[in-house]
Amino acid sequence: MNRREFVAAAAGAAVALRTGRALGGTSPRVVVVGAGLAGLVCARDLLRAGIDVQVFEARKVVGGRVRTIRGAFEDGQYAEAGGEFVDESHSAMREEAHRLGLRLQATAPRLDVLYRDGRRAHSLSKRALRDRARFWARVDELSRRPLPALEHRSAGELIASLALDPTARFLVEHELRETFAVEPSRLSLRFLALTPRPRGRSFRIRGGNDQLPEGLADGLGTRVSLDAPVHKIEWSAGDVTVHAGGSRVHADACVLTAPVPTLADIEFEPKLPARLAAAVEHLQYGSAAKTVLQYEERFWLLRAETVSIQAALTFQHAYEATDRQPGTGGILTAFTAGRFGEIFGKVGKRARVLLAADEIDDVYPGSRVFYEHGSTSA
Repeated sequence: MNRREFVAAAAGAAVALRTGRALGGTSPRVVVVGAGLAGLVCARDLLRAGIDVQVFEARKVVGGRVRTIRGAFEDGQYAEAGGEFVDESHSAMREEAHRLGLRLQATAPRLDVLYRDGRRAHSLSKRALRDRARFWARVDELSRRPLPALEHRSAGELIASLALDPTARFLVEHELRETFAVEPSRLSLRFLALTPRPRGRSFRIRGGNDQLPEGLADGLGTRVSLDAPVHKIEWSAGDVTVHAGGSRVHADACVLTAPVPTLADIEFEPKLPARLAAAVEHLQYGSAAKTVLQYEERFWLLRAETVSIQAALTFQHAYEATDRQPGTGGILTAFTAGRFGEIFGKVGKRARVLLAADEIDDVYPGSRVFYEHGSTSA
């Protein structure tokens, strides 16, 4: 799959624990750990290949990092708490949605609002626009060079070396945090150069993105076991035995698609290979939080366009989640990542929601009176 949020949603460990024999025999079987997009697609493809499969998911719902909040808002509105946008370049996601008969809905045009130093602006200077383009042109240039030379350089170092206009630097750093959920100083320049940038328009799945994992799970039926955390995996030259949800399943192979850090909660016998064990112990994911806020009135509507706020506050980017949904009220999503995401992650959920509402009020004074309630995930 291509990058951005749905890549984060689909990418797990994707590690196969194989036995000493090839899949074959009268009834080959594979256990898949994790019912996010990666696990569900893996299980679907195995089943199509004639291989029996069983999926174990620790949570009570499928979808992994794809989660749609329903039933909490007025007028039947909903918002995405996880993976949200499908870009034109996301060919795998678009194909999966098409197979399931799901329609993609383009996001509405947005009026960019920049909030810095207590002021709101609706346009960028020519120099800011030029320098932001100059940064990405430099990244494109580096992607065509030998990449090992970039291994020990960070995106933050590149930003500093280009002496960007302050506003351009602010926007570039925000974009990097939003895409990778880490600070530019912690982002490998090699990795940035290898990552294709989203192109073209952005879409959401009409009716909610959770329809995609639910549709995949429906096709697997009882082969998906929910609320069944895996606590032990025994693997040998003979077979793999997976202990999950009070049951024990024998298989020819086991595919791990859960996020790498969660594998620390599973006992492996024998232990994982050294490199994978080191990744489980040391690999850290980025920090990000989404906070969705319901307002009784869409105060942000300007010139019949949807607002997109880039702010020098704890939240960095806010946009309307309901731009194609009916209703008088509406929902703003405030996205926070990198060091700001770490701050949000340490704050209680209620305090996080109120902080986001207060900061939106900094950008649009008086908006707090329209706020009704919210939800957050990190």
